[in-house]
Amino acid sequence: MAKMPNAKITTAVGEASYPHIHAKDTRFSKKADGSDAFFKCGIILKGAAAKEVLKTARRLIKAARDGGLAEAPEKLPGEWDKESETLVLKTKTTYKPAVFDAAGNPVNDIMLGSGSKIKLAVNLVVYEAFGYTGVTPYLNAVQIIDLVEGASGDAGAFGFDATEGFTADEESFDSFSEDTPDDEEDLDGADF
Repeated sequence: MAKMPNAKITTAVGEASYPHIHAKDTRFSKKADGSDAFFKCGIILKGAAAKEVLKTARRLIKAARDGGLAEAPEKLPGEWDKESETLVLKTKTTYKPAVFDAAGNPVNDIMLGSGSKIKLAVNLVVYEAFGYTGVTPYLNAVQIIDLVEGASGDAGAFGFDATEGFTADEESFDSFSEDTPDDEEDLDGADF
């Protein structure tokens, strides 16, 4: 088969899951320079929205089989929980995805956090490998409907409010005490 079937879709509004849309996720990169890393964004879809993505994936697999692809067990995109009718669709791309606000305006440098309400523009592509016929979702763009900013490092970003109790002073942040030797000469005779 020369070209595998594919379909460009736009998801319904769902919840962002572990988004990495402004920098590649190098956590699982095997190359030191991160050149094999991906931009990623998961979306949690429920009910009819989840079923529509799975229906499109099954239609693509059927088209591939009708076009001569051998019968093999199918591997649908994402993680489907039949009981709760929830799909966690994990998308990826090597190129930085376009990002838009709810009005369709381009957005730069927003720290999109998990829990944001988003829509994804995705290209579903059929593959055949490792004894399976499956569908890979490639990320093209993200539309942010309701932003939950990623953790910025201050207490408020983690849901903490000021309260009575321990308060750090400047000395609490010093990583070295005044008794710590400043150079190697002071370490002569030190017992390690």
